[in-house]
Amino acid sequence: MRVDARWITASLAAPSDDPSTPPDRHDGHEMGMAVGSAVHRFLELLEPLADPDRERARLAPRLDRELVRRLPERALAEARSLLDATLHGLLGGRSLLLRLREVAPQVLARELPLLLATVGGPLGSPSAATVGTLDLLYRDPLDGRTVVADFKTDRVSGDAEIEERAAH
Repeated sequence: MRVDARWITASLAAPSDDPSTPPDRHDGHEMGMAVGSAVHRFLELLEPLADPDRERARLAPRLDRELVRRLPERALAEARSLLDATLHGLLGGRSLLLRLREVAPQVLARELPLLLATVGGPLGSPSAATVGTLDLLYRDPLDGRTVVADFKTDRVSGDAEIEERAAH
């Protein structure tokens, strides 16, 4: 099977006006990781054919638990605000949602565990492995090729940076 690795990439956080300013008043990395995990959980559990506002309401308690689990109490209001703005941006423009709806009948797996062995040890045995999770695996509705989608929640400053991140 030949896999065509194309990426569904979305800029989920609003670009900063001042790139030297940290994106969050709390620890930027910790906050970004927590909100990114909640966004990934949302995309993992989202039923793309359902009403997006109902899906958001249905998943809100679970997403909040994700934030509570990862952040101190003093950071939760800010994280909730950032998550809300991020989900609004994701669902407001609807481009990602429309694409997910388009490929929904062709989805092969969501959150698929992956283990790839690197052959190179004695007698062709594995010498290393790559372990991870595929966010979304589907057949392209236009040409039938298998597509691996990797959702990114990094803060980016424009289209060029989105393209750069998608290439990796």
